Amino acid sequence: MAGAPVHAGNLEFLNKSPVSYFNDEDMRLLKETVAQVLDDKDALAKKSWSNPATGNSGEVEALGAFTTAAGVSCKRVRVSNHTKAVDGHGTYTVCQDAEKGWAVDSTAKPG
Repeated sequence: MAGAPVHAGNLEFLNKSPVSYFNDEDMRLLKETVAQVLDDKDALAKKSWSNPATGNSGEVEALGAFTTAAGVSCKRVRVSNHTKAVDGHGTYTVCQDAEKGWAVDSTAKPG
């Protein structure tokens, strides 16, 4: 569903982000790369992905790791994606949740 508009209220900003141009394979490659960086023991792991069929690509870079006061493991990651139409990036704090696995937690702080 590449290029499909995003209809969820406050998520309209995604209409102009690279992921709005991604197909299923692009999304699979991106998610796989994010998982590899998050699961890597290296707090500064960095991995790239690309899909020759679409020309889309990206990079995921861990910017450091920390443990919260509650003992939760977290990483700061920068995700950069590229399409022929647009480039974009974002930085996220992602923490390991016992039930959900890795999840974004913008309130997490080192303990």
